[in-house]
Amino acid sequence: MGIFNEFNKKEKPVFTGITRGLGGFGFGAAAGDGGASAGPFEASGGTAVLAPDNSYKYWVFDSPDSFTVTSGSATIDYLVIGGGGAGGYAPGAAGGGGGAGGWREGTKPVTPGTWTVTVGPAGTVPAPAYNAGGNGGESKLGAPGEPFLIVASGGGGGGAGSDNAQDGGSGGGAAGYPGNTSGGASTASPDGISPTTQGYAGGDGPPSGSSPYRGAGGGGAGGVGRDGPEPFSPTVQGGNGKAAFSGDTMLPPSYGTPGPTPGRWFAGGGGGGYYPGGPTTIREGGAGGGGMGGDNPNSTGVTAGATNTGSGGGGGCYGASGAGGTGIVIIRAPLS
Repeated sequence: MGIFNEFNKKEKPVFTGITRGLGGFGFGAAAGDGGASAGPFEASGGTAVLAPDNSYKYWVFDSPDSFTVTSGSATIDYLVIGGGGAGGYAPGAAGGGGGAGGWREGTKPVTPGTWTVTVGPAGTVPAPAYNAGGNGGESKLGAPGEPFLIVASGGGGGGAGSDNAQDGGSGGGAAGYPGNTSGGASTASPDGISPTTQGYAGGDGPPSGSSPYRGAGGGGAGGVGRDGPEPFSPTVQGGNGKAAFSGDTMLPPSYGTPGPTPGRWFAGGGGGGYYPGGPTTIREGGAGGGGMGGDNPNSTGVTAGATNTGSGGGGGCYGASGAGGTGIVIIRAPLS
């Protein structure tokens, strides 16, 4: 049974001596006082932003920091997204798009204490050869060694040549290299908290003898990367991400990107590269900030995953790929 399930039980927790933690434990409070704290809820860390209608307060973390509850108690919503994977570097043919960082979202009651916040770095563009893109780094929220720790894995790098797409929070897309057909898988979150699903797999590449060469899209938080084999529709691209906090429209527009539904979107997969060249729509990244795949010659138009969205970078085509997007951690608390 996952630790979330243990915390969600209504009976009194077994570990009454723990002085830090979440979900019923006195987070930073003295043992035996039940974690009670008088006064309004106050917290610090990251960039604090009020919703336009004063319904929520957000704490946004785009770099390592701490979230410190100084008084009161509240039930917070959290969103933890790992760094996105880079696209595959393809000096010939076409690289696969990078996978988005893992998506971990949930709700927990908190009382005074401090959480450590780690923001996953972006996957890096590999050396100029047939190399898979670099994986993104983990984002974390919690106190090391304590029972509550959320971990979002980095996204998998896109494949290139015979170098396979990488597994990650969402998997990287396979290269547009005949016979290299497997996209990267979405791995279970290492925090073990149910559900452990973090994202989706990257798309598969073309079969042997196929031409032209089209890299597959990286997986996103909301959908699989599209495959690269012939024949396929003109909208082969990275897997879509999804909207934070069930489409919360109060989250400031400086975070995330627009998407097909209301709210701010994050964690889109990168688009695959395309040889010998083709329409922009074929190379698009997924909604939420996925990078665009490169076109022949010299990876024309390739882009990185959007910063602080955890999105995958675009696959290269006869040139460099796009880096992943850095991860992000967002905490939301109601004001009424």
